[in-house]
Amino acid sequence: MILALLASAASLAATPATIASVIASAPPGASIRLAPGDYGVVTIDNRNWARPIDLNADGAKLTLNVVRSGGVAVHGGTYVADTTRPNNGYAIMVRWSHGVTVDGATVTSARAGIYVDRSTDVKVLRTQIVRVLVDGIDIASSQRVLVKDSSCSDFQTEGQQQHPDCVQMWSNPKFGITQDVTIEHNRSHGPMQGFSGFNHVTNGVDDGGFDRIVIRDNHAASTYSHGVAINACRDCEITGNTAETLPGARWRTWVHVVDCTRCRVERNHDGADPR
Repeated sequence: MILALLASAASLAATPATIASVIASAPPGASIRLAPGDYGVVTIDNRNWARPIDLNADGAKLTLNVVRSGGVAVHGGTYVADTTRPNNGYAIMVRWSHGVTVDGATVTSARAGIYVDRSTDVKVLRTQIVRVLVDGIDIASSQRVLVKDSSCSDFQTEGQQQHPDCVQMWSNPKFGITQDVTIEHNRSHGPMQGFSGFNHVTNGVDDGGFDRIVIRDNHAASTYSHGVAINACRDCEITGNTAETLPGARWRTWVHVVDCTRCRVERNHDGADPR
């Protein structure tokens, strides 16, 4: 049965001129190889595949938007975005979607890297994020997200009035609580906060905090103080993380956990005082 399913999966090819039509007609489980080239903005909107389609983007450059869709996996590729458009400055946007995997991507030359917004069952694996202006990966009001074996480096933050993060999570009382996120075996290096989840109370309205977050075995080398930081977390695990203070820092880089209920916090290592 498995062999029959594999044999029946369509193998398709796409170019910058044909990518939209190839995706539009792709059957469940299709494998689509993108020819090398500049694809501009590729948007998958309101499509759901029972068996994920697989986009092999090695050699391709694109901006990817997955909106109101499910069952999409992308492997390889270089992802960029127009840095002058704040609302659309993400190289990869996953919004109102489910079952999306990004594996082995390079994200660069964008305002920010990857935005996971009000989505479920999303994976970011073995992805490098370099030379962006703000955040590497933002996770907002989403559930069941995995970020693993990925890295952030060489952020272009000089002169920017920003507090960039490699991975940042937040919740919104209008859109839902961020839950069941695992951030594991990742590295951040440079002028950015590492791996964070910040909760705020604005005019008496609480963002809602976080549930069942795992931040495990990450390394954050930074000139900022927060290597790992999370607050208002319930049933969370913050373990085995290492913070390293880089030369030029004003404060030491550390692991900061506040207001964590029924949490496991252990084997974390703070950076040294700046020199």
